[in-house]
Amino acid sequence: MRFLSLFQYWQLPLLALISWYGMLIAMLACWSFQGHPIYWFMTGYQDPVYLSDIGATSLQPLFIACAGFQGLFYFITFVCEFFLRLNKKLIPGFYNKDEKNLSFAAIIFAAIGQLGILMVSIFNTHNFSRVHVIMLCVFIVGVFACMVCNIGEYGVSGNGYGYGGNNHLFIFGMDKLVISFFGKLIWIIIAIVFAVVFAVDMKSSSDEEWGISASFEWTLCFWYGILHSLLAIDLSCTRHAGYDHHHYYEKEGDDDRHTINDSNHTNNTISAATATATDYTETPVLPS
Repeated sequence: MRFLSLFQYWQLPLLALISWYGMLIAMLACWSFQGHPIYWFMTGYQDPVYLSDIGATSLQPLFIACAGFQGLFYFITFVCEFFLRLNKKLIPGFYNKDEKNLSFAAIIFAAIGQLGILMVSIFNTHNFSRVHVIMLCVFIVGVFACMVCNIGEYGVSGNGYGYGGNNHLFIFGMDKLVISFFGKLIWIIIAIVFAVVFAVDMKSSSDEEWGISASFEWTLCFWYGILHSLLAIDLSCTRHAGYDHHHYYEKEGDDDRHTINDSNHTNNTISAATATATDYTETPVLPS
């Protein structure tokens, strides 16, 4: 029970981040300690080698475990966000039907994308090269579509509630919705650039360009981890985390606490008025 009391929803994407970065660093470190080897199934010299090449060696179990763990918590993050907002426990709650549809679509694409990266780790590039590339495309497209839906969701939220209002959590003097919306927008633009360079150079037959492609693959992998930090910001102002955004609930009229307080205030006002009227009522004098 004490452990559960310490749990916060924003920790979910950070667990995925730790797993993902831990895997990347461990695989790079192993390849480096081995003396930057060129594996037997590779056709030319590369420095660095692709993540998938390292993942096709004896480190494949690590690749599968960490990719699966990361994918699970990535998916859970979007599911939690949906239900927290649906139940008015995450600021802001759903403003309209479009937000709800975009959030649900983000969950679907998140599931597709994370199943893609799991299949990438299972079907290694050495034995299942074609399936590996197809699943990599599924992962990239799934994450891209998921984030487009999520960015659209927060864009609608910002337009509905108004950026810079008093109803949201502020971080460094900026509205949380502003940080989330523009942070993810910048993230996805840079990710597209990395992905395009990675794909274009990968199609080349030059060892040097393969090395450039592999470098951008690693850059894209580490850049993907930044996304989990942005998702943690989204879950950082739940009522479970102790933030009391009473103005939001007053605006929406969904917090029973304020209804009760208003009722108590009304009753107290009536009682005070009655007491005052009694104090000033003259006692009739009976004739002697």
